[in-house]
Amino acid sequence: FQEWWFARADPEGKFDLSLKMYQVLNGLLERNDRIRSLVDLGCNSGEVVYAAARRGIDAVGVDFPAVVRRITFPIKTLAMDLNQQFPQGTYDVILCREVFEHVSDADAFLDGCSRIAHPGTLLLLSCPYTARQFAGNAFHLRVLAENELRDAVERHGFVVSEVFSE
Repeated sequence: FQEWWFARADPEGKFDLSLKMYQVLNGLLERNDRIRSLVDLGCNSGEVVYAAARRGIDAVGVDFPAVVRRITFPIKTLAMDLNQQFPQGTYDVILCREVFEHVSDADAFLDGCSRIAHPGTLLLLSCPYTARQFAGNAFHLRVLAENELRDAVERHGFVVSEVFSE
């Protein structure tokens, strides 16, 4: 997966605006009067962190040490395993793109997200939602129906304002 992601990373840090998640994120970044900090949990190539930083947002990317070593964008990074560690501080936006299904303890992960949130923090979380998307991927540990995901996120103090599928 990392090979695929790094191969498709735009050298200018642009992301695919045909996807709803990135449309929402781009809208937030464009109206960054309220967004001063962002953490991308599972940042892969770091293109979102780079795009946010170029807009004046204090942004940091978090991923496994082997992934962070490969990032070529000039961004702030933290090398850590989100199954065992979590970044410090608080953030206006917490981004988790296709990470939730990989963590071993979903509640511990969401608890970590709530620890780095403050009132008004936006959590953007995406994950596969059908068993079809798990076929043949040993690294996917869970599939949740929309109501299960909503319940899990709300149990950890977040308010769900929008759910969409692509």
